[in-house]
Amino acid sequence: MIKVLFFIIFFVFNFNSYSNEISSQVTKVDEFKIVGKKNFLFDYKNFITPLTVNVVIEIPKNTSEKWEVSKLDGSLEHEFFMGEPRIINYLPYPMNYGMIPRTVMPLQLGGDGDPVDAIVLGDALPRGEVVEAKVLGLIKMNDMGEVDDKVITVNKYSDYFKFNSIEELQENNPKIMKNILEWFQNYKGNNLVKIEGVVSNVEAIGLIKLASKSFDRYGVKPR
Repeated sequence: MIKVLFFIIFFVFNFNSYSNEISSQVTKVDEFKIVGKKNFLFDYKNFITPLTVNVVIEIPKNTSEKWEVSKLDGSLEHEFFMGEPRIINYLPYPMNYGMIPRTVMPLQLGGDGDPVDAIVLGDALPRGEVVEAKVLGLIKMNDMGEVDDKVITVNKYSDYFKFNSIEELQENNPKIMKNILEWFQNYKGNNLVKIEGVVSNVEAIGLIKLASKSFDRYGVKPR
């Protein structure tokens, strides 16, 4: 009888532990599905107003894990390199980083075939959040021979939203863009990234419109 009672207690204890482990795993899977439940490439428009766009946050400010929207299914996934999760081996991102839906920079125009990249100034934002951001300008960049421009935006709920141009931002807060440009120039090392200048929101908006037309015509293709 004692042996039977001991067996029952042992079985119940281990069953509960196993159930908790499975529950934990399911919770993690559910959390991943929540992050990727939307198709970030297709389910959001790019422009909200003539001066504001949707930006999908892939990498929150002050983090180093490299996440990106998949060109296969539009989900948000951790980027891997050589079988390992990619982490930027430099200072954390000094700004929120993401992409503009329904855009693509075509290879035939010197782009990288990816959606248009955008940086979002202001406080750190959650990964997977889609935010409305005002377009202030454009960082003209070349990454290992490919055009890799970054649209400069500011979160609608940030104090910086009062600025209407990159010139106005730099006049009032010159250190912000200085730190960001230095980060981009150095985060890959060996001068692989070249900053070719910072231009106005007129050019930035023109780039987004061009990339939007390219997306509508050709879509986005994995490579």
